[in-house]
Amino acid sequence: MICPPLFKPKCSNPEQLGTVSVVFSTLKEVHSINSCLQGLSQQSYEVREILVIDSHFQDGTQDRVKQTAQSDLQFRLITNELLHSQ
Repeated sequence: MICPPLFKPKCSNPEQLGTVSVVFSTLKEVHSINSCLQGLSQQSYEVREILVIDSHFQDGTQDRVKQTAQSDLQFRLITNELLHSQ
């Protein structure tokens, strides 16, 4: 099943440079995180930062996000200590 896009893309506007923060959380995503990170890194210049909230599951997700962050400074890994301690 292919879902249609919810919003039609609009042309980029230089006045919007660096105005968007993307935040998403991960849990056991090692097998799918690479395509997500790659897609996010190809977004337009409105994206200022991409925050990945990880819940400390030891599957290699954090390592892949850290590796991406070394070459793309938009990415930041944030670990969720609260979920880890529960």
